[in-house]
Amino acid sequence: MTPKLSSLSHYNWQSEGFEYFFITDTGNRVSILFIDCSSQFSECFSGITLYSLSIENPWYDPSRRNNDSDDKTRNTIFLILQDFFSKNVGIVLFMVLDSSDGREKVRERLFYKNWYIRFGQEICDMEALPGMVVDSINIITYLMFPKDFVNKDFVMQVMSNYIKESFC
Repeated sequence: MTPKLSSLSHYNWQSEGFEYFFITDTGNRVSILFIDCSSQFSECFSGITLYSLSIENPWYDPSRRNNDSDDKTRNTIFLILQDFFSKNVGIVLFMVLDSSDGREKVRERLFYKNWYIRFGQEICDMEALPGMVVDSINIITYLMFPKDFVNKDFVMQVMSNYIKESFC
């Protein structure tokens, strides 16, 4: 049985508007950014707010990597997602994993297969969109929906069509 996320070890975070951030035990700063993209899709959606989710590590120093803190990082990111969804009812998130550094599959395996499948399903529903290639860069995109989101199939269809028409 998977333990309840809130009972697991995590970092304390701060937020400023739609940016959340925390410092790991090894001194790396992790930023979680939520960027409103609704205006880009206003013709596709009426009354649905769409945000981009970006997880960044601008101070990352590989010499300060500490595998023991990976679980705390995961737990903190999902607690931040839980906090975001609780404060922003009805918002749909999309997350783009690109291959500009050749690590999109590693990110997908880490975030979706190792983290979301184990801990994120209690927070949101996460669905993959069709893959795409833009300027020789492979793009993997996921949508994240609040639990019990009523228009999930519609949003998935519109976003899938948008990707196929725009990039494929």
